[in-house]
Amino acid sequence: MAVRLKSVDIIYDKGDIEYSLEKKYNIRELKTYLNLTTSLHIFVVTTMCNMGCVYCQANNGLKNSNMVMDYDVAEKSVDIALDSPEKNLTFEFQGGEPLLNFDIIRHIIEYSQKKKGSHDIEYSVVTNLTLLSDEMIELFKEYNVNVSTSIDGSEIIHNYNRKYKDGTGTYKKVVSSIERLRKEGVNVGAIETTTRNSLQHPEDIVKTYVELGFDSIFIRTLTQLGKATKNCLKIGYTAEEFIEFYKRAIDELIKINLSGKYIKEEHCSILLRKIYGRFINYMELRSP
Repeated sequence: MAVRLKSVDIIYDKGDIEYSLEKKYNIRELKTYLNLTTSLHIFVVTTMCNMGCVYCQANNGLKNSNMVMDYDVAEKSVDIALDSPEKNLTFEFQGGEPLLNFDIIRHIIEYSQKKKGSHDIEYSVVTNLTLLSDEMIELFKEYNVNVSTSIDGSEIIHNYNRKYKDGTGTYKKVVSSIERLRKEGVNVGAIETTTRNSLQHPEDIVKTYVELGFDSIFIRTLTQLGKATKNCLKIGYTAEEFIEFYKRAIDELIKINLSGKYIKEEHCSILLRKIYGRFINYMELRSP
C-alpha cells in the first residue's frame, strides 16, 4: 500500500520533498483550465448553408435545416454569456454558413460591446468565405474579428470535397476572399479536412498552404457526423491509412522548414507541447 501511495505522490520519502513539490507545481500549471469559468461561447446563428460538402458535419439529421437565430434569441444569448465571471471571453460564430445571417452577427457584436462592462471580448467566425462582402470586411476590421475557413488542398482536391450545391467548385472564390481579407489586415486561418481523395496527396496539400501564404496548417481527420457518416465508404479510411498520410505531410513540412520557409502543423504543435509538459488549453485534446 505504501508503495502505491508513494507512486501517486500521496506520501513521499524525506529526500523526495523538493522533487515532489516541483512535480505538483507542474501538474497545477498543466491543469490551470480547471480553475477557469466559461470563456468560449459559440453562437450558431443559422443551420442553413449554401454549399454541399461531402463531409458536412452541420447536416446531422436536423429535421429543420433552415433555422435562423433572431434578434431576441441573440440578445438573450449574449446576456447569458456576459454572466460568466471570466474576464476574457471569446464569441465564435458558426453555422451552417454564418454569413447567411450576417445581420445577426453584426447585432451580437454591437450589442455585446454596449453590454460588456469589464469583459474583454474576442470575436471569431467560422465561414466558407463564399459570401464575403465589403460590408462584412469592414465589420471584421472594426472589431478585429478572426476568420477561420477551410482549404482542403489544391484546387482539384478542394473542389472534390467542398462544392456548391450545384456541384461546382469553391476553391477560386475562397482564395479570392482570403486575399481580400488579408489586403484589409483581417486575420485569416484555415483548416484541412482529410478524405480518401486526399490520402495520396499530402505533399501537394502542404505545398498549397505554403503557396497561399499560410504559416500553419491544421490537418484534421473526418468527424463521423452528418454526411461524413453517410458517405463513409466513399470518403472514409482506416486509422493506418491516415497515419501514413500524416507522416508524409509532416515529412514535407520538415523539408520546407529546413529550406528556410517556416510553416507548422497545429495538431503536431499541440501534441509536442503536451508531451513536453506545457499547458495548452485545446479542448479536443484535454483531460478532463
